[in-house]
Amino acid sequence: MDFPTARHLLQRTSFGGTPAAIRRLTAKDPLGAAQILVDTVDTGADVVLPEWVDGRVRMGRTAARGELDALNAWWLGRLRNAESEFGERLVLFWHQHFAASAPDVPAALRGRWHRTLRQHAAGNFKALLTAAVADPSLLVALGQADATKKSPSPAFAEALLSRFALGAGQYDPADVAAAAAALTGWQVDRSGKQRFVGRAHDSGKKMFLGQSGRWGAADIVRILLADDRTGEHIASSLWRAFVSPDPDPVEVSRLAGVFRDADYEIKPLLAAVLSSDAMVEPTYRGSLVKSPVELVVGAARVLYLDAKASDLAWAAASAGMRLFEPPVNGWPRGIAWLTAETLDRRNSALGRLLRAFASDPRTPLGDTRAMATWLGQPSLAGARARDQAMDVLLVVRPVHEPPEWFAAGDIIRTLVLDPTYQIA
Repeated sequence: MDFPTARHLLQRTSFGGTPAAIRRLTAKDPLGAAQILVDTVDTGADVVLPEWVDGRVRMGRTAARGELDALNAWWLGRLRNAESEFGERLVLFWHQHFAASAPDVPAALRGRWHRTLRQHAAGNFKALLTAAVADPSLLVALGQADATKKSPSPAFAEALLSRFALGAGQYDPADVAAAAAALTGWQVDRSGKQRFVGRAHDSGKKMFLGQSGRWGAADIVRILLADDRTGEHIASSLWRAFVSPDPDPVEVSRLAGVFRDADYEIKPLLAAVLSSDAMVEPTYRGSLVKSPVELVVGAARVLYLDAKASDLAWAAASAGMRLFEPPVNGWPRGIAWLTAETLDRRNSALGRLLRAFASDPRTPLGDTRAMATWLGQPSLAGARARDQAMDVLLVVRPVHEPPEWFAAGDIIRTLVLDPTYQIA
C-alpha cells in the first residue's frame, strides 16, 4: 500500500504511526495488514493493576481523588508504552461504550471493571454484556445497587437498551420498565460484591421486546442478543470509532450479519471492519476527531516524547478527559470535541508537552539532524524534510504551513499545534 494509506490505517488502529512504522506497513497490502492486527491484538487481559484495586472496599463514600488519579495515570502510562496499540484502542472503545461513573463508585470497583473489559475486549460480546449486567461498578453508577421489585432502576435498564445493546430509539418505555423489573434483585453489598437477593426480585410476568415470560437478568441479555438490532448497534459503534462518523447502512447490515454468524465473537467483526474497502477509502480520511487521550498519547508515541504518565494524565485531563471518570452517557464524539475553548485547552496541553522536550536530541524536536533521523533519512533537510514531516503528522495540508527555513523544533511544533492535527 502507499504511504498515505499506511499512515491512515495506523492512525485508525493505533495512536498514529512513526515514520518507521508507516514505512514498514507500506510493504503489506491492506487486507493482510488488517488480519495481522486482529490476529495479534493484545488487550492486556492479564494486566497487573495497582495492588489496592483488589483490596478492601468501603461503599457509601465518595471515591478517593488520589486513587482515581492513580488509575488514570496508570492507564496513560500503559497507553504510552504498550506494544499492542490496537489492543489499547479497543479497550478505550469499550470503556466509552459502557461509560458509567458516579462520585460514589469506589476506584477499586472501577479498576476491577476495567480488568473485566480487558478480558473480554477481543473475546465474545455475549460474555462481555453478561459481565456488564452483573458488574458492581456499573450497578452502583447506574442506581442498580439496591434496586428492588418495589423500587426498580430504570436508569440501568435504559443504559442497557440504549447504549450497551439495541441503540437509542429502538425500544419503548414499556421495554425499559420490563427490563428494570427483570434486573431487580441483583444488588451490591457493603463490601462492593454483587449478590442476588431473591426477595427483592420481581418474579412476575413481563412483556419485553414482544416476548412474555417471568424474565430475569439472563433472559433480558438472551433476548437482546437474539435481536438483530444489537448486532447492528455494535457494528455501527465500531464503524464510528474506526471508519467515519456516518455509518454506511448497507455495510452495517453486512457487518452485523458477520457478528451474529460468529455467535458474537468480536474478532471476526473486527476483521470485517478493518478489511472493508471503507477502511482505506480516501474519502474518510480526516473524518474523525481525536479524543484528548488519543491526541496526547499519539503525540508522545509518534514524537518519541518520554513523558511521565502523570504528565500525560494532566494533559488529557486539561483537554477534557479523565480515564475511569466518563460522563454518564460517555465523552463527546467527533466534532463535538472541538470548540474555540476546547481547541485552546487542547493546544495548551500539547504545547506544554512539547516544551518539556524542546531541543531533546532523542526527538524530532531536537535539531535538523534529529528530525531527519526520525524521518529515516539522516541527510534530509529544508523543504523536503518539512514536507515529509507534514505527511507523517497530518492527514491534510495545514492551516499554518511552517516555512522551510524554520528550525526542526519549530516545524514540528507548528504542525502539532495546527488545527488539522486534531483530526484523523
